[in-house]
Amino acid sequence: MQDYITNTLKAIKSTGDGQIAVNVVTDESPLLKIIPMNKTNDGSSHRYGKIIDIKDSAERTYGGGYVEGGDTRQAEAMTLAKSGFTISFNKDEIEAIQRTSGEQGVIERFKQLIAQHGVNEASVVDNKFIKQLGAYAKSNHKTKIGSRDIGATLFDAGGTVAGKQSKITIVKWTPNDPSGVTGLYSSKSNINKLGEHVQTIFNITPVAEGGYVETGKDADNNPTFGKKFIVDYEFGLLINNPLNVTQIVNVEVGNSSVDINLIDEALTQVGRGQTSNVLTTIITHPLIANTVFNGLKEKALRMENVDKMYDKKINMFDEAIIVKDYQVAINGNKETVS
Repeated sequence: MQDYITNTLKAIKSTGDGQIAVNVVTDESPLLKIIPMNKTNDGSSHRYGKIIDIKDSAERTYGGGYVEGGDTRQAEAMTLAKSGFTISFNKDEIEAIQRTSGEQGVIERFKQLIAQHGVNEASVVDNKFIKQLGAYAKSNHKTKIGSRDIGATLFDAGGTVAGKQSKITIVKWTPNDPSGVTGLYSSKSNINKLGEHVQTIFNITPVAEGGYVETGKDADNNPTFGKKFIVDYEFGLLINNPLNVTQIVNVEVGNSSVDINLIDEALTQVGRGQTSNVLTTIITHPLIANTVFNGLKEKALRMENVDKMYDKKINMFDEAIIVKDYQVAINGNKETVS
């Protein structure tokens, strides 16, 4: 994992209070904490070359053998999803803090509010990314261009009980290869007090230039006043290779009988590994990880009299990192895989 320390969102140097939001979100998000993130090349959108045609292999007219046709690409722009939240605290609270702790106390309270909202944003971003990866895996299942199959296989774990089905999503992240899969963030480059270039990832904008504004109503329906700040950000996923994302569907919660060979086959499909150019993740709910992966170790674990700890957790499987995320749904119904 040391190879990725400069690619993760937390490792990107952000400005001021925005770094607090980055730290909280990444600490609370199993997915955002690990995946590589890259700055968009066009502000709030990302321009990339999308394959629109792959020519079939053509037999040579001389010498035998085959020659591959070239990929035809066209530039497309992908707009990142814009999200955010509002922080507000009322005038009475501000004045009380100023009397006891001065302006520094107000600043510290502001940072606490950012952190509180950041915890919620972590689940929001994780949920969006997991749904997007799943939708991509399903929509590109058996996708063809011409007569060539370019989509990843969708795997079926065989679960049948309604309301107890989950999924395992397997992704090969390629942070240094724009034709693969990577996370994206929109930012502006700023220069901090030390003269260093830093990124504004969570943009914090004071409403009414930081003056007092109406923030709500009190118990008697009278207006209350305070200060408001809008915190917004733009994240997205660049998924430019259908073979880098696949899923195992119909994984039944509480059932540890998922065939490990199926997981191995799915990993082989996307390409496994952990190097400076490749990071493979297995994204699943902790309940699934406990029954499917921990069960492997539990069956093989042998304890001696001198052992003081029983640890059956597995965090990696054959060079792929297991990301245990509560945003993965576990109450789905059986899906048809054709």
